[in-house]
Amino acid sequence: MPRRRTQPQRPDRYAAAEHDGRHQVVDQLHGYTLGSHPTATAAEDAVRELTANPTAAIEAVEDLDAAQTGPAATERRILRRYGYAWSLRQDEMLSLRGEFSQDRLETLITGGHLAMVFSPAGQPYYTTPERYTQLSPRWIRDGSESFPAADVARLERPRPAPPWSCCPRASATSRASCTGSRCGGA
Repeated sequence: MPRRRTQPQRPDRYAAAEHDGRHQVVDQLHGYTLGSHPTATAAEDAVRELTANPTAAIEAVEDLDAAQTGPAATERRILRRYGYAWSLRQDEMLSLRGEFSQDRLETLITGGHLAMVFSPAGQPYYTTPERYTQLSPRWIRDGSESFPAADVARLERPRPAPPWSCCPRASATSRASCTGSRCGGA
């Protein structure tokens, strides 16, 4: 008799959380807050609504986008959409939009509208000032320079392994044929 494999249960996408006395609805997949509510019950009701109604979730994200104002509104929307918990690697940020430049992002950092934090290896990430505070970066010394650093796990969304990772010696052509435990006919 074949054995049934149990699938790991996916965590709920939305959750109610309390932060600084406010009751918030958090998108756990992307690590950002969709809204604040006066009571825990109201936040839990909102979680149930978002979970049951994808249209409500889309509207909540659109409301979040509309609420982004100020000099760094576009960049903050990009961090929310493409980043993880409001952080995005510098090369990814610069590649997303043609109008972003190193100078523009530096101006936003200098003005306090964005923040920069580094991985322990020195890879730069853009983040919001609020997220920077939550990361509580530690200062790392590199020769005569020091920089704020946070663990990569807190900065980046886990990236899925490529389907051909089962067979690292596979050529580009055979990688396309990788399926499950069999890789490229190997």
